Amino acid sequence: GEGGAGGAPLPPHHREVRSGVAFRNPWPSFAKEKKHRTLSLLNSVRVSHKEPSKAELAALILLSEAPDFTLGACSVASSSRNIAVTWLGHSTFIVQMADLTILTDPTNAFTGIGESLSNENGSFAAADTASEQTSPSASSPVAATGEEKHSFFYPTPIRVVPPFLHIAQLPKIDVVVVSNNRKEHLDLAVVPYLRRARWFVPLGVAAAVKKADVGGR
Repeated sequence: GEGGAGGAPLPPHHREVRSGVAFRNPWPSFAKEKKHRTLSLLNSVRVSHKEPSKAELAALILLSEAPDFTLGACSVASSSRNIAVTWLGHSTFIVQMADLTILTDPTNAFTGIGESLSNENGSFAAADTASEQTSPSASSPVAATGEEKHSFFYPTPIRVVPPFLHIAQLPKIDVVVVSNNRKEHLDLAVVPYLRRARWFVPLGVAAAVKKADVGGR
């Protein structure tokens, strides 16, 4: 059977993988519906895939501009009850509240990845390139969590609109929250730029994030 440290049994929502322990959904209803939902997902991806027209793409690019995070900061400063939320694409959000700024699912929503940078969020000096995917598969935590065998069922979305926010334009980030270990929810190439934040990640992802240099947090 499965066991944790010292041979103790694992909680129902834990399971052993090559790199250690990962999350699993323990509910029987999930196990019964998993196959059906996976097939439905593949079918919906195949049926709904449609390239935008040149006019639609041009309109999207014109509407895309770097957000002004000072507006949210001013709103939050005016009242501790205010919260400012900025959507950066897919599941990437900036949440500004009193004395705390949160970034969710840092994917390839930024330009400047691979450039040397040192600011209040972190520092980085290397040669890396951004990907057209929302998260480069080579920089995904999936392989590090033993989940690569499932990656076929979750095609990585391709960006339609190029990233419009330079990594240096982010406000000071206090907390980074990663919702899951799917490819499109975390680009490990972004990690060094946010090493001074406190990270909250799913089971099995911490080792990959630390290896990408998050200052040991």
